[in-house]
Amino acid sequence: MAACTAQVAAFLACRDPIKIATATTVTLREDSRMRAFSGAVTGFLIVACACEASAQEDAAPAVRDKPREEKEIESRTSSGSRVIPENEPYPMQAAGWGPAAGPFFVERWAEDWSRLRRDGEAPALKAMPLIGDDVTLTLSAEARVRIDAYDDAALMANNDFSQLESRVIAGADMHLGEHLRVYGELGSAQVDGHGNGFTPNYRGTVAPGNYRNDVAVQQLFAEAATHVGDYLIGAMVGRMEFSDGPRQLIAISDGPNLHRTWNGVRTYVHGRNFRVGAFSYKVTRLGNGAFDEQVNGDERLKGVNASIVVARAKGAGNFYLDPFLFVTSNVRGLAGPSQGADKRKSFGIRLWGSRGPVSVDWAAIRQTGEHKGRNIDAWAASLVQSVLVKEKGVRVRAGFRLDMGSGGNSFGTNGPIKSFNQLYASSNYLGEGLLISQSNVAIFAPTIAVIPTKGVTFTADYAFLRRLARNDAVYGGLMRPYAGTQNVAGRAVGSQARVVASWAVNDHVAVSAEGEHLFAGNVLKRAGYGGGTYGMMSLTLRY
Repeated sequence: MAACTAQVAAFLACRDPIKIATATTVTLREDSRMRAFSGAVTGFLIVACACEASAQEDAAPAVRDKPREEKEIESRTSSGSRVIPENEPYPMQAAGWGPAAGPFFVERWAEDWSRLRRDGEAPALKAMPLIGDDVTLTLSAEARVRIDAYDDAALMANNDFSQLESRVIAGADMHLGEHLRVYGELGSAQVDGHGNGFTPNYRGTVAPGNYRNDVAVQQLFAEAATHVGDYLIGAMVGRMEFSDGPRQLIAISDGPNLHRTWNGVRTYVHGRNFRVGAFSYKVTRLGNGAFDEQVNGDERLKGVNASIVVARAKGAGNFYLDPFLFVTSNVRGLAGPSQGADKRKSFGIRLWGSRGPVSVDWAAIRQTGEHKGRNIDAWAASLVQSVLVKEKGVRVRAGFRLDMGSGGNSFGTNGPIKSFNQLYASSNYLGEGLLISQSNVAIFAPTIAVIPTKGVTFTADYAFLRRLARNDAVYGGLMRPYAGTQNVAGRAVGSQARVVASWAVNDHVAVSAEGEHLFAGNVLKRAGYGGGTYGMMSLTLRY
């Protein structure tokens, strides 16, 4: 791991995308289990970056990838990307297709390179005409290397480990005329590590398929869309990623190597001032070999969601009101110490946006249903707000976050279960280290973001953690109860410090690092737990 760390550190000093792509190829091939697919994709990245570098020699410098805080500011006004689909009437940042990643999107199928192709400005391998201008093909790729390290993992003394993760993704987007397209994506992943600690990402000697996978069909779907008056109407059928909802409930799961994917249908109607969608999915269960993934009918997600522009301002940002209903079923769902048939309805509303220097993201969620025959009665609320206090020179944004998730009676045998379940929440919302969950807890955290120069962002927060129900446990990430905390008195769980740094080297290269430490309070100490520390560094290369 020391050699891996040194190699990643060497990446940070390199601004040449060709050199970085070559180094990434070497890193991925260090694991003998990585198949030819990894070499082919990283080879593609080298060629693509070389083409891009050649094309840019006589061109103006491209806009660099925005760091996370700038993305959050900009996403509420304009995406900043030149590859927004021309047929999308709703503001792209709120259309449900995922966030921007510099000149790209996290969901590569959300990109539309046709405008740049017509203007003669499209990079190599983007919107390539196959049959006239009606049938085009866009190729994309991504490689990521990431190091995770834990000291006192699961808040247990001397429970230490570290792991090196790597992934390569290759995508192809074929547009068959104006109304039909097919998107496919292959992914490969590897993980290795050492230490004597319990690993929250996988247990035992066999890693799950989203960490170690020879090659898998990550996404493969067909989409048909057309305009009816001022409205865009469409449907997507097949395997796809889905993250259209509040981060406290739904995300693509970017912490592991391979994202979570779903199989089914997604329909949508988008207008200028509102949109509505419906979806019905079964989850993908990944194996470790080649093309051995399965459609898992034991875990399902369906529902409806919408978004309404409640305040629009030219150049000053919009406010959006997003109601949603998610219906989930999982034969191995978790509720406290219990695992079994879990059926939930998670419904609520999200208000978010910005106006001038002020940015807000508020959400209220209610959960009902049943777990192994017991009723579910849970809720959650989040209030995130910040103000741009210094705009010129070194930019500074300050604010605070308040997150609450209900708890109670999860360890009992009668009465309703009151612990809120985060379902498929974003790991980076409360910390990539997964030291705490938004269940049976109240979290208050002052926040600050500093942007010293374009492409570089530092963010920090310090969270104070309080338990809501004393007859329920404290929960770590992935809804893991810290065993024994349900039997001790008190409400003071502790506090958590987090610092995140990100650097957009150029259009294609992004580096990020994160450090977290949880300081144990009385509840954790009385149950025999101490603090825990997590660190992460990642390098991502996109084309």
